[in-house]
Amino acid sequence: MALGLLCNKIDMTQIFDESGNIIPVTILKIGPCVITQIKTVLTDGYNAIQVGYGAVPSKYLTQPELGHLQKSNIQPLKYLKEFRVDNLEEFTVGQILNVDSFAWSAY
Repeated sequence: MALGLLCNKIDMTQIFDESGNIIPVTILKIGPCVITQIKTVLTDGYNAIQVGYGAVPSKYLTQPELGHLQKSNIQPLKYLKEFRVDNLEEFTVGQILNVDSFAWSAY
């Protein structure tokens, strides 16, 4: 399964290639993301990790959201997203994921 990162779209711009063609590009602010929960087949019926992004003051979250994050001693985060994964041994609660955590390949 694919693992991803959460980000904010910052801007749109353009760059020029060697031939002078214009290529539209999107500028993203990616991560760092925090693993907030690990779900297993035994407890939840499937393997997944929950990733959080975007630190916010606690007054912007509901009590259930705050309780969920405080159970793992994690700062208040605005966005939470689950990613299904096959190998849970690579991840721990509180682990920071950023762009350096991934191996990139050219298309």
